Amino acid sequence: MSLARLARPVGLAAVLAAFLGIFAATATDVRAVTVVATLVSGGTPGPVGTPDPAVEFLNAVNVWTPAAVTNQLVGTYAPALPGSLYIDAPAPTGALTPNPVTFRTPFKLPQGCITPKLTIDLHADNWADVFLNGPVPPVAANFVGGQPHLAIFANFQGPPDTFTAPPPATFINPGLNWLYIVVENAGGQPSALNPRALDFLAVVTCDDIITTTPPTLVYECFELTQGQDPNKVVQLDTDNFGKDIVTVRTSRMMCESANKYRQLGPGQEPKPPVFNTVLQCFRLQNGQDPNDPAILNTRNFGPNTVQIRTSRQMCESATKLMNGAVKSQGRTDIWQCFDIANGATPNAQVILSTNNFGPHHAIVGKAVMMCESAKKVTSTGEVFNADHKGEVFQCFRLIETPTLNVPATLITKNFLTDDVRIRRANLMCEPAKKTIIFENPNEPAPTDATDATDATDN
Repeated sequence: MSLARLARPVGLAAVLAAFLGIFAATATDVRAVTVVATLVSGGTPGPVGTPDPAVEFLNAVNVWTPAAVTNQLVGTYAPALPGSLYIDAPAPTGALTPNPVTFRTPFKLPQGCITPKLTIDLHADNWADVFLNGPVPPVAANFVGGQPHLAIFANFQGPPDTFTAPPPATFINPGLNWLYIVVENAGGQPSALNPRALDFLAVVTCDDIITTTPPTLVYECFELTQGQDPNKVVQLDTDNFGKDIVTVRTSRMMCESANKYRQLGPGQEPKPPVFNTVLQCFRLQNGQDPNDPAILNTRNFGPNTVQIRTSRQMCESATKLMNGAVKSQGRTDIWQCFDIANGATPNAQVILSTNNFGPHHAIVGKAVMMCESAKKVTSTGEVFNADHKGEVFQCFRLIETPTLNVPATLITKNFLTDDVRIRRANLMCEPAKKTIIFENPNEPAPTDATDATDATDN
């Protein structure tokens, strides 16, 4: 069956040559892509009969056998494409080879390949059809393109024919793929006077490669309404800022463990953390103002030089009940949270996934708060979280988060039961490494601290 000839675009050989620096021309059509595989015929230079290390043919007894370098017929065939040689299907003495004959060569496509594309240049004596994957022999559903089924010089002289996949009916999958080329000799069985030959160069590209990376375990913090006002005096003691006598006031925020994804790979679904932990956060009065410069360094947003200012929040582990069911695992964490000035603004789009509120998109805005583990001593001498590890979190505002109005009960060891309403998420706190640049407790606080406002204000 004759197949219509496809339009002949700029040859791939010229494009690849630009990659290799063979020609001075600029390969404008591949500037924004990543080459993941280059396929050639006759990959090992050698005399006629040298086996092809990567290309096989299906022999007369349906066994895949290495193709071999054939006569290059200089002056009759167009020069072989860069890095390639003309090949054919060798036959044992006195035996026949299939005609047409099917050649194949494998390639691997990386996971996360965006817009995979295969472009092939070829010459064939007498004609060739190109297929991707599928059964053997390949079927029309996997057809990429082909030369006219005619004994014409244009099929093996002059510029190569160029075909591109995937057109709508073909496919390239992550992992192992096969490029098939079916070549036919017009006069039947090839011979010295009526040769058959194939010369090809194919390049597989991706517009981009998204590497699937594990999520970052963070805390997503939600506004609370109807929170209680304990109005109790406690002492908070952190590694860097020492003892701080504060008054614990209204509960205004709840932080819940979440998985943060910067981007999802193909087929990847955002999942919540295996264990769900919750902290209830209370507004503080009389918190100290260290006014210390420090470097906060997070996994995703890098180092950020900030000024650590007034302590305005205390967060402690809580058990969360929703509709009477326990929705969190118990911990004994206590954070003292400080406003920060000069926080970075990543403006990063992320996906946050919690156990109770599902995945959603958000934009990570300005860093406004730093929380670190603290020991708490109550007015009656009870001590909590004395064996903390000095964990530090940098907290960023969240933008464009869903509106919530969910009733819940939070139970803490010190402040007991609190029936609250959980509203939209306004902060994301992620683990950070903190480096204090210098400490000067006698330094007066500057009057301009516009960044160091209450982190829960909106």
